[in-house]
Amino acid sequence: MRLVFAGFLTLCSVGLSAAEHPVGEERKKISQLETLLSEKKYGEAAEYGQALSREYPENHSILYLSGIALLYSPYETLQNRDKSFSTALQYLQKSEKIFSLTPLSREKYQKTLFYTGLLYQLTGNYDMAIGYYTKLTATDPAEAEAWYNMGVCFHEKGNLIEANRAWLKYFEALRMREEDF
Repeated sequence: MRLVFAGFLTLCSVGLSAAEHPVGEERKKISQLETLLSEKKYGEAAEYGQALSREYPENHSILYLSGIALLYSPYETLQNRDKSFSTALQYLQKSEKIFSLTPLSREKYQKTLFYTGLLYQLTGNYDMAIGYYTKLTATDPAEAEAWYNMGVCFHEKGNLIEANRAWLKYFEALRMREEDF
């Protein structure tokens, strides 16, 4: 308690309010990025998120949100899409590493795994996608969308047996969700 109070006094002594403190400023910027995403302004969110990720390269929330913004941002050419997806993958993978070292939010970690798998799936790297979906379903077997997407990846690879197994798990996960209600 003394350290927290001493830290507050230090802030006051240098003329910074708690809102102006770098951590408060960082949270404010994350909130602005979340607002852009919730308003579905993906292009703006992608630009803002990339700028923030250069400013805060170790902030898992900024990396995660920037990756999501890039995934959904509009693109004019396939080359632009590939570049956006590549950058989004970098952000999400870095975010995942930070989450795995300091698991602050299980839900955000799981979403990071899902979106990283989705990006690999969209770029045709089915083995990597399956790996991320497998990691996700190991942490949460009720993650229906991951099972479904895993089935699609196996199907695209021509492995119909594994595809059907994944889709059966998908239906089991849906039943688990219904039982939770």
